[in-house]
Amino acid sequence: MADQDKALTVLAPEVRTLARPASGPLLAARGVVQRSGVIQDTFARAKAEGWDAERLAEAIEGPLGGTLSGTPEDVRQAALYLAAEYLQFGDTLLLVSRETGRAIARITDDDIWQPPMVPRESGGMAKPLPRLRPELEGFLYQYVHDHDREARLTADLVVRTRQTAFLAAEGDRRLFVSTKQGRRAIEHEIQVRGETVLEGATGIIRDFLSHFSGVSEGTAPGFASIAMARTRMEISDLVAVNYRFDHATGQYTNLINEWVREIARGVGIEAHRQNSQGSVRYADLQLEHLLGAAFWVTDPSISAAFCRIPGVSVLNVPGVRPFGFMGNPVGSLAHEPGSLKIEGREMLGHWDIMGRFSYTLHLDWSKIVALDITDAPEPMPVVELVTR
Repeated sequence: MADQDKALTVLAPEVRTLARPASGPLLAARGVVQRSGVIQDTFARAKAEGWDAERLAEAIEGPLGGTLSGTPEDVRQAALYLAAEYLQFGDTLLLVSRETGRAIARITDDDIWQPPMVPRESGGMAKPLPRLRPELEGFLYQYVHDHDREARLTADLVVRTRQTAFLAAEGDRRLFVSTKQGRRAIEHEIQVRGETVLEGATGIIRDFLSHFSGVSEGTAPGFASIAMARTRMEISDLVAVNYRFDHATGQYTNLINEWVREIARGVGIEAHRQNSQGSVRYADLQLEHLLGAAFWVTDPSISAAFCRIPGVSVLNVPGVRPFGFMGNPVGSLAHEPGSLKIEGREMLGHWDIMGRFSYTLHLDWSKIVALDITDAPEPMPVVELVTR
């Protein structure tokens, strides 16, 4: 991942300009600039004297127009683009796409590799020409391939999803998951939520969090921990993805659910240390055993024993021994500012989002009860039939 991040810093440099040159005239103009000493001197003078892009474009438009075949507007757009590119990037080595004429990457001295000496067929040793570092060269090949594939996919999805002109201009959230740039935008969207990241909880997860409010930090013992979560989405076949579903919201919600379950695991461990009420047989569990607790957290394998009691809500968390809340609130949950870290990774057709943040819990143990359930029925085994 580190090598990829390093390579990404030189990819797709953005030229800040309103010029929109066609690919053909732009490629031809680059060739003219490379062969023309007059135009190169004009570039150097413009940078030394602090010209703006408009003035530089006017200065090179004449020499370009005398060589390029195209309309005057094509020549002007190419001149404006090259002028803006040079004034922003300076004398730097650029890798240029043969299809668009725009820069794919900026190359620095650290990106150049000198291969070792090789034997000549006629005898002796020869020094090969410098080239890109092999890992960067391979990465750029993969980048160009993925970029072209995503462009074709996006063009197809625009038709399939009946995209409006407004969505095309402002960005269609439904299609974010179809491109690397869109998936990075989803990760960034979650990251910028910071301390408010848990405010998007819904359903039973929101009910759990609602029990942690209104208690000041000085009124109950507290403990600090880290909530960690990971979500995974299959992206090997993006054509088969349902784009009527908001995958950005879906991934965000999945992270919240996993974070809250991780917090619940920490509460469960402490609850059984602080206020355990012994054990009850699975078949014997009754309302009086709950001691007035109406909200319970337990492993899914024994949640049926709690769900059959009227008025009881159950949050299923694998591996958690049962504990319940007697009243509301039972404590406070403090998110450590700046501790949220979101990282994305794509590998073997999967997109993973890893997230973590630090928090502190202050709990009133007089309002939290813990039970152990014994003699629970064995869960049904999961069997997968595989044909030979």
